[in-house]
Amino acid sequence: MRAIANNEPEYIKIYKRLVNDLKGGKYPVGAPFPGDKELTASYAVNHLTVRSALRLLVDDGCIVRRRGRGKGTTVVRMPLEGDFPSVQKTRTVAVFLPGVDKGSPNSEFLRGIERVLPVDRYRIHPVYDEWGEAVEKDGLALDKFLGGALDGLLMFGSFRAETLQRQLAHARRLDRFGVPLVVIDRPEIADVFDCVSVDDKLGARMAVDHLAAMGHKALLYVTYENPSLRHKVRLEGFQEAAALAGVTSEVLFIPSDRQKARVSLGDNRRIFKKFTGCVCGNNSIADTLILFLEKAGMKVPADIAVMGYDDLPPHYIPLVSSNISSVERCRSEVGRLAALRIRSRFEDSACPRGVRSLVAPRLVIRGSCGGKRDEEMTSSILEDY
Repeated sequence: MRAIANNEPEYIKIYKRLVNDLKGGKYPVGAPFPGDKELTASYAVNHLTVRSALRLLVDDGCIVRRRGRGKGTTVVRMPLEGDFPSVQKTRTVAVFLPGVDKGSPNSEFLRGIERVLPVDRYRIHPVYDEWGEAVEKDGLALDKFLGGALDGLLMFGSFRAETLQRQLAHARRLDRFGVPLVVIDRPEIADVFDCVSVDDKLGARMAVDHLAAMGHKALLYVTYENPSLRHKVRLEGFQEAAALAGVTSEVLFIPSDRQKARVSLGDNRRIFKKFTGCVCGNNSIADTLILFLEKAGMKVPADIAVMGYDDLPPHYIPLVSSNISSVERCRSEVGRLAALRIRSRFEDSACPRGVRSLVAPRLVIRGSCGGKRDEEMTSSILEDY
């Protein structure tokens, strides 16, 4: 039995030992190479680890594995000069990000990705687009990447059904090329591809639980007419949490256009006398609501507490109120987990697919619901394998 001792992943240790065996002439060109069963017994590891090590040798062009009876694995050339080429390989990862420029809050996703994929081993190509539009139109972009050396893709799933279908078509095409893909923010397709997303339902529950703990017994939820899937999930979380907390609840739908939303709020002004707390589908809705309430003579949070969602910075969406309590989506952590997932696919080609990872959001409590400014509630990571 051969002992292997250092802190590298087991498959890397085996790969390096096999490269040295090839260089030492143990397995000459044209000779049979040990198969899975022999190496599994020799190194006392599982077959998935051995397959990952052999995959690196295949990537190096040193061995060819032929399936079928009597085929087996054959040495076709010696390793190139230099130590362990597959370990030193620089990989190219494309990242399709929502938002049109580097100044968008979604650039936090990229910062999380860069924490896991160091520049000395990975080339990251961010493509900034408007909520999946670049991926919708990116046949040429993918051709460019595939014609070069695209090793992996991190893609934000669109919340528009038509765009998502185009994205999935591109994803299946990448899959045929053997390019690992991690989808961000669309957990319902996690059974097909790896996915990392924020638990938006939990975020709405956290908002309700916080207001209920402050003594609010009647809560209103304000969201857009014809809500997107994300907003539907948040609404479900609100309704479930309100029922569990035993508080009275109601939903008010308003237009997405801010001017029309103000008119709609005015038409429904009497409803606000029934509630002491309000959860909004996003910070833009919360800002519009706070302006309306103040003009209507109601004080926030003395008469009604208000909580938003997304916690977008004022320089990105110009909000009149900078004091909105909100649910933060922890974008950097989502990016970090997505990068970890695609890195695991690089390191172990046999690792399971369709893994779903959920990131718990975080409450940022400010003056709009009576808390101290920028008081943060710690989040955790939820992973369901």
